[in-house]
Amino acid sequence: MESRSCSGTILVYSCSGAADVGHLSDLVARKLAQSGFAGMSCLASVGAHIPSFVESAKSAEVILAIDGCALQCAKRVLEHIDAKPISYVLTNMGYEKGKTKPTDSIVRKLSEEIMKTIPKNYTNNV
Repeated sequence: MESRSCSGTILVYSCSGAADVGHLSDLVARKLAQSGFAGMSCLASVGAHIPSFVESAKSAEVILAIDGCALQCAKRVLEHIDAKPISYVLTNMGYEKGKTKPTDSIVRKLSEEIMKTIPKNYTNNV
């Protein structure tokens, strides 16, 4: 996976729901963070309105919300603090809830697809 940075901060938040696609969302976010592409932050802390986490989200130049299903919990939590995340919904990307085993190859494929959607002129400052 390509590693690159952004002129501002890219933060990724994910659904970590009980369904397989929720688990997959979490694994993809972790892969993006491990590659250095984005920083991963805690969605639950944003939802709990913990000031430092809310401020980090608000100050990010690019926010990615990776959700497993159409409920879009990660996106909605971020919207509650007036953030405008770029939203990825795995069930809209061809993955079926209850029938998608999170594998390394799927995680890698999704991570690469997401990375391609962000302009290359970004350098990660997280």
